[in-house]
Amino acid sequence: MAYEILIDRKAKKVLATLDQETARRIHGVLAVLSIDPRPPGVRKVANSPYYRARVGVFRIIFEIVDSKLI
Repeated sequence: MAYEILIDRKAKKVLATLDQETARRIHGVLAVLSIDPRPPGVRKVANSPYYRARVGVFRIIFEIVDSKLI
């Protein structure tokens, strides 16, 4: 049961400008999130439906839709 990862257009542009090592690390975290969207280290953003995962100085901000596996 894997979750589908949808990436915002603006986030894709930023990801394309990053160095290969950072982009690889972010893609690795996205792969983990597709299997388990709430792994250790992921925090819920206060007073919002969003979560955040930290990758170095970057933050992946995401929403989980369990009913649609997104």
